[in-house]
Amino acid sequence: MVTNEDLGVMPVRNALVSVLDYTEAIDFVRRLKRQGVGVYSTGVMAEYRTAAGTLAFNGISVNEVSRCAGCLGIIDLVIVNFGFGDDAPAGSNDVLAAIRAVMARPDVVIASKPCTYTSIERMMKLWGGTTRKYRETLRKIAGLERSSGLTG
Repeated sequence: MVTNEDLGVMPVRNALVSVLDYTEAIDFVRRLKRQGVGVYSTGVMAEYRTAAGTLAFNGISVNEVSRCAGCLGIIDLVIVNFGFGDDAPAGSNDVLAAIRAVMARPDVVIASKPCTYTSIERMMKLWGGTTRKYRETLRKIAGLERSSGLTG
């Protein structure tokens, strides 16, 4: 019988949300909170408002990374929907560098496309986390390479 350990299942306990368009992320983050996942946001993105509104505006409490020393070290999941090249949001280069550093860790789940939200949730419900293979797949979808970090 194959075990969670054989599959490299790692739990998702804390998520970093850094998105410009909250439209599809709001419900995903709300469902993660119901599963007991802690939600952290970058200060720059927490202030950004889209037509759908911010997470806080939609009744989802978040912790701001800037107010929590060591928070980035506990992040298991990054929800991001912008690139890091010319389309990177205006704001602090320190914030973008911190997000890059978290995303460079191979154990972190990267949710860069809304089409991955449901499968991440299903794995969490079934196995209590995501498999090593699926984390690798999500990294490819996000355009990351294990050896060099972000591409482009």
